[in-house]
Amino acid sequence: MVKIYTTQVRKRPAIPLSMWNKHVATLRGEARTNNAMEGYNRTFSMSIPAKASEWFIMDRFRDEESVAKTGFVDAAMGRTSPEANKWRTKSRQAREEELKQLVGNYDNMSIKLFVESVMGFYGD
Repeated sequence: MVKIYTTQVRKRPAIPLSMWNKHVATLRGEARTNNAMEGYNRTFSMSIPAKASEWFIMDRFRDEESVAKTGFVDAAMGRTSPEANKWRTKSRQAREEELKQLVGNYDNMSIKLFVESVMGFYGD
C-alpha cells in the first residue's frame, strides 16, 4: 500500500514574514527584539500611581515628550551621553559582529551547516 501525502494550503498569515524575519535586521545591526520598548513601558507605567488622574498622566506624557525632543536634538547635533551605549561592551560588540558575519554567509553554506553554526553560536 502506497501512502500519498498532500500539502495543505494555508491561509495568509496575519503578520507578514518580513515583519518577523530578523535576517535583514541582523545584517544591519538593528535590534532583533523589542526589549527596549518593554523596558520603557514598564518604567513609564511604574512611574504612574495606580489611581492617577487623566491630567497627571497627560503631564507625564508631556515630560516624556520633552525628554525625547531633547534627545533628538542632542543626537542631531552629535552629542550623545556616555549612558547611550553603555550596554554595548566590547565583547558584546564582537559577538554581534560574529553573528552578523554568520548570517551574512547564509547563502554560502548548507542549511544543516547554518543551523549547526547558529546552535553553536547560541550554545557558547
